[in-house]
Amino acid sequence: MQTAIQAEKLVKYYGGRVRALDNVSLDVHQGDIFGFLGPNGAGKSTFVKIMLGLIAPTAGTAAIFGESIARVSSRETLGFLPENIRAQTFLTVGEFLRFHAELAGVPGRKITEEVSRCLKLVGMEENRRRRIGTLSKGMLQRV
Repeated sequence: MQTAIQAEKLVKYYGGRVRALDNVSLDVHQGDIFGFLGPNGAGKSTFVKIMLGLIAPTAGTAAIFGESIARVSSRETLGFLPENIRAQTFLTVGEFLRFHAELAGVPGRKITEEVSRCLKLVGMEENRRRRIGTLSKGMLQRV
């Protein structure tokens, strides 16, 4: 069975002093279901943020389906739904998605197509011109 998530000796320090991860190693195989349980400050969110490329590990390596998380392409098939989303409320849904497509490195000529595809995927095409600040929490999570 293929390894979906692999982490080897991940370490993360914040501010050079706070050790959020301490040599975490794990393998999750394709089709497996797993979760993290632990108290606040145990490193659960830090691990996820490293896998998503939102922060870099201090030490160690990780891969998604065998591709290093250092490569943006390793995350092309991932989805992430945070509980609370911080978004620029003055942007429209379309502007918000364009902005994030640019941040994700989507080629300029494909951004409009990708924004439309994503809006259709989550059933939000009719909300393209709505301001982010007017959306319900559920709608914001879909965006």
